[in-house]
Amino acid sequence: MNMRDTLTESHGLILSNPYADAPRRSYAEALASLPDPVSRAHAELIRIQLELLRQGPHDESHFDLVASTVRLLIEHGPSIAGAPFQKLEEMADFEYPQFGFGPFFPQFRKLTRDVWSFDRGFLSAAQMSVQTFLAHASEIFARFPLTDLYLDGLWQRSEMRVPSDPERNNLYKSVYDLRDQIWGTEDLVAVLANCPFLNSLRKLRLWCHLIRDASVTRILASPYIKNVETLELSLGFQSAAIAEPLINVELPQLERLSLLWDDDQLDSGDFGDTGAQILARGGFPRLRSLTINRGKIGSKGFAALLASTFVPQLEEFAFCDPCEALDLEHLVGRSFSWKKLRLDQLDSRGLNILTGLSLPHLQELDIGFGKLSAQDMATLAAAPWAQNLVSLNVRHNPIGDSGVQVLANSPGLAHLQSLDFSGCDVTDTGLLALANSPFLTRLTRLNISNEYPKPGISVRGIEPLVNSPVTARLRSLSVYRFSSSGDQESILAIARAPNLQHLTCLYLFGLHISPETASVLVASPHLARVVRFYGGHNKEAIAILSQRWPDIGRSS
Repeated sequence: MNMRDTLTESHGLILSNPYADAPRRSYAEALASLPDPVSRAHAELIRIQLELLRQGPHDESHFDLVASTVRLLIEHGPSIAGAPFQKLEEMADFEYPQFGFGPFFPQFRKLTRDVWSFDRGFLSAAQMSVQTFLAHASEIFARFPLTDLYLDGLWQRSEMRVPSDPERNNLYKSVYDLRDQIWGTEDLVAVLANCPFLNSLRKLRLWCHLIRDASVTRILASPYIKNVETLELSLGFQSAAIAEPLINVELPQLERLSLLWDDDQLDSGDFGDTGAQILARGGFPRLRSLTINRGKIGSKGFAALLASTFVPQLEEFAFCDPCEALDLEHLVGRSFSWKKLRLDQLDSRGLNILTGLSLPHLQELDIGFGKLSAQDMATLAAAPWAQNLVSLNVRHNPIGDSGVQVLANSPGLAHLQSLDFSGCDVTDTGLLALANSPFLTRLTRLNISNEYPKPGISVRGIEPLVNSPVTARLRSLSVYRFSSSGDQESILAIARAPNLQHLTCLYLFGLHISPETASVLVASPHLARVVRFYGGHNKEAIAILSQRWPDIGRSS
């Protein structure tokens, strides 16, 4: 068998069995023997991403492998993907026009590599409109082992309601007219539900803001989505009625379910306690992860979910409605298998209940956007399960410098690898406490920031921190808002810190980087491994930074 036949056979096996690794290894071996740089880059990409799949996100070499992946994709991504990808990229300027940015048009953006994702060397995830998908599905699935699809453009003009208020009436009509102009008026819900290519998907994400319960039900009843393992519904107008089809449709492989309502919607449905109570009646025998975001669920609905057969057995549970108003006593005396937990807007009483629970498997905890204080951080650090945490996110809680000091001096948190206290009213004093921590020396991710117009952090806190043992293993550092006059000095301290030699991701949000400082960042030998850089507003500075980090134009 010659090389071309080997590649053709391996590619066919990859398409027919996208989860098998052996055909990809064979394909990589054949590519590596070819002389052209694109084939060799593709072979390397397959090998690296196979190794990434074997690892966990907290493994030592994870960031380095991700960095190598990013470099390969920046240089060779479109060439590796081939002609179908390039054709869709050319269509993107029409499909996602640039005038569409804003709270009412979050999905109108240019199609980029961020929308297409590679898995084990091949394009496996994509975002596009329903119109594009239906027009090009046969070509896409003939070329790519696509298993993850995010579809927007689901648009049913007949289901839209225009409010009686004149001002909102005009706003709605202008939005609907614009949707008609871009996506047309054809009813594509039925066409999508009967599309056999959906049968290849394992992850389906639908932007359902502009359709209602009946249309979502129609899609969920499709005979072609029975292989879906991850279902994410980005919702808007839907009500509690959407819960019935979720528990009645046949999705035997479903492992991850996300129901996401968006605050930026022109209007929103009311899932509420009724929807949660209906959802709780579902069997979901294979479900491992459930996320509910802003579903307007109160104590009755929350209690029903906790009493269900599946929520206590989940590995991941994210409840992003306000928990401060909930009766968390429902948690007491229960046994939970959660490894990853998110509870938004938690108060002191709720945290006290949480820390008293038996959570022997908990590894990642996200309790952001609440009213927790420094004393609450002491309560958290003393929890019997805190010693198992590898990731802690307390963003947007008023813990202040004292709270960071408590975390920094807690031996029970010594296994933390990821820490986020952004928006927590932390100043240089808190950063100095973190820099002197004898325990938090395993961190690979750190997010520190303050929200404008609160006092920021400056070089007095940044410089000791980036030169301390706490940051010696960092792979990702995010900073937002230095004090108004200290941007350049703080950024220069980061650029000149030998301690940051392992950094692969550097996010400097909301900062004014001068051209001179940009030049220092680009030339820094200590940032040689950084492949993801976000930040900057000055056009001249961005031009300098983009020479080193080409993706900065999409990220700043």
